[in-house]
Amino acid sequence: MNDKMLDIIGLADEKYLREAEGTSQIKVKHKRRISAKFAAVAAAAAIMTVTAGAVAVTKLSNKESVGEFYDSSAVSKMEERGFANGAVSENSHFSVTLETVLKDDYKLMPIVTIKPLDEQAEDYLAQSGEMQCPITYYSDTDECVRSCVTCFAQDQYKKGDGKLSMRMEIPFVSLHNSIDKDRPLTIRLFEMKYASIDGKTNEASLFNGIELKLDDHKEVKSTKLYSKKGNELYLSEIGFVALIPYPDNGSFWNGDLVYKDGKKDKVDDISSDGQGLGLGEKQNIGLSLNFKTLVDVDNVESIELMGETYTRR
Repeated sequence: MNDKMLDIIGLADEKYLREAEGTSQIKVKHKRRISAKFAAVAAAAAIMTVTAGAVAVTKLSNKESVGEFYDSSAVSKMEERGFANGAVSENSHFSVTLETVLKDDYKLMPIVTIKPLDEQAEDYLAQSGEMQCPITYYSDTDECVRSCVTCFAQDQYKKGDGKLSMRMEIPFVSLHNSIDKDRPLTIRLFEMKYASIDGKTNEASLFNGIELKLDDHKEVKSTKLYSKKGNELYLSEIGFVALIPYPDNGSFWNGDLVYKDGKKDKVDDISSDGQGLGLGEKQNIGLSLNFKTLVDVDNVESIELMGETYTRR
């Protein structure tokens, strides 16, 4: 799987999840070798989930940043259907543009462009370290939602690059957590310390005055498919969630999407990354995969996955 951004988040065991409001953090349980591109998550991932401040909204082209995570066909369809957001939040250190926010019944997926505005910001983006877990809040009440957010970057930021594009994923349902998907959300980064390239310790006040409100989003098309065993697979334009145990051997990448005209797409070819949602009593139910294209769900006849065929009832 060359340059796949795959990590299955290890929610099958509670030791992989520490839940504490303001200090939440996910440790990723690797199921296969991570590409160098995926390693970019590091400390830079935290920046895109920052805290409150003035937001100037403009409609900007999201083609370049979104194109790092979706193919050209998907990017064109998003633009045609009005998926561009363009909200900008900035302070003296960073300018953060919310390029687009995609939503289905299981997740919210913002894509952000981060631009450093001074040397301190450059140092932060270029450093390496643990990925901090952004904190999600309901925008209408400012109530903290105890849910961890995963972040992805295609390339590690190097000083002088000028910008970093990142994609976030906020699961509505995961181990011990549930978010009301119909309420507006805001994401923030809790205060922390970080080590800069020269080894000095700095406070994360670099993010003061920045916030990302996610109430302007587009909900994509979706449907439900079922196997003969009664297992459910939720399919949307941006991914699927199969309510089955997720395996350790990566066999789900060998599946197929079968279309009404007989053509097929291999799961491996159209997917970018995935995670386990940790649902069910055994905490290993809910295999979630994200597509790097927009799938025409109305044209999908069936999905073949791990020896089962899923069709509409």
